[in-house]
Amino acid sequence: MLTANASDFDGAVTKVEFMEGSNKLGENSAEPYQFTWAKPPVGSYTLTARSTDNRGL
Repeated sequence: MLTANASDFDGAVTKVEFMEGSNKLGENSAEPYQFTWAKPPVGSYTLTARSTDNRGL
């Protein structure tokens, strides 16, 4: 399971996207921000989480 912490000092987080490189694996719009990557292929990955706030930033 992938998890991320996100906050916005002047508004609200509207979603968190979970990425593998430039490929979007999934997203979550409510806390806790989590995504289950079921049975990923064997290998090495660069995983990131990208948050968006209520102003689209």
